[in-house]
Amino acid sequence: MTTMTRLGLLVFLTTTPIATALSSWAAPQGTTKTSLNPATHNPQQHPSPLTTTTEQQREPWRIVLDLGREPLSRMPFDWARSGARLPLVVPCDFVQESITTTTNDNSDQTSATTTTTTTTTKSNWVAPRSDTISFTGPDGAVVRPVEGGEWTINNAASELQLSLRFPQSLAKHDVSIAGGSELVLTARTYTQAELDQLNQAYYQAREATWQVGGALNEAQRRQGAAKKWNEATQRWEKRHAQENVWTAAKNQLKYWKLKNQQDQALRQRPDANVLSSRGALPGVVSKQPSTMTENDPTSQQQHDGNNPMGAPGRTSNTGDGIYIAQGGIVRLVDAKTGQPGPVMGTWSAQPITKSLYREKN
Repeated sequence: MTTMTRLGLLVFLTTTPIATALSSWAAPQGTTKTSLNPATHNPQQHPSPLTTTTEQQREPWRIVLDLGREPLSRMPFDWARSGARLPLVVPCDFVQESITTTTNDNSDQTSATTTTTTTTTKSNWVAPRSDTISFTGPDGAVVRPVEGGEWTINNAASELQLSLRFPQSLAKHDVSIAGGSELVLTARTYTQAELDQLNQAYYQAREATWQVGGALNEAQRRQGAAKKWNEATQRWEKRHAQENVWTAAKNQLKYWKLKNQQDQALRQRPDANVLSSRGALPGVVSKQPSTMTENDPTSQQQHDGNNPMGAPGRTSNTGDGIYIAQGGIVRLVDAKTGQPGPVMGTWSAQPITKSLYREKN
């Protein structure tokens, strides 16, 4: 092949579409460019978190356990048989943690808008203010670790339940708790709105009973009044006409019915001496406003914010406080089933205020 022939062949290869195809085939893969339509391309095909915020609310309470044998308890026969008691004081914080997550969902490629979803997750737990508790045993002071569990309260804010765990065993005389045991504490609780309603129901029942009872007493007084002398007939006569027998019987039955309603209202109304002071629990708010009014005719005393059973006729100004009744039940959790088992004592609680507890700086 002559020199001119070779030169002509080289010019042909570099100027034809074949050269362009060969050049494109030999180019590195990273240099290939693809045109994307911004209207249809979406780099985020799944929801992606935008922000996550965590908020905690804490309310301090002083929990007092009184462990020992209770009537009809199913604890072992030899447990606390001597009648000994084991008191434990556990200052705790009732904690509610709220985690709010905001996500951006733009998986819909046909829509130009973005959907924002906010999800809030709440969890409640009890946080002891100290890692240990102490009590006095036969040989002196005893210190043991304590751990908090979860706490819950029903929708009506009428029953509180919480749990405490004891990693190590503790004992006083024949009252003992095995290491790793968990105790479940349950108690009746009252909001100020519920107490106001119970008070109002009792006062109304009492007022109705007093009215009917007063009418009966008046009728009895009239029938028992001293006789008067009638000059015309020259005889001693009754001052008042004889009361109708059926009317008297009807009023007496009405009185007994109202008295029974008053007794029922009184039983439902807790004694102020068995309630804690007013405290707070995270997220617990009274569902209904106070029913106390200034126009209540039975009002005789000023309603004291620290006295939940104060007299009616004063609007309650105690806010969304909660009261925990004394004599709550302490149960030992069954290690096999994880369910609350036999009763092993009682408990009570008081809110920790500045006068009862001073924060450490």
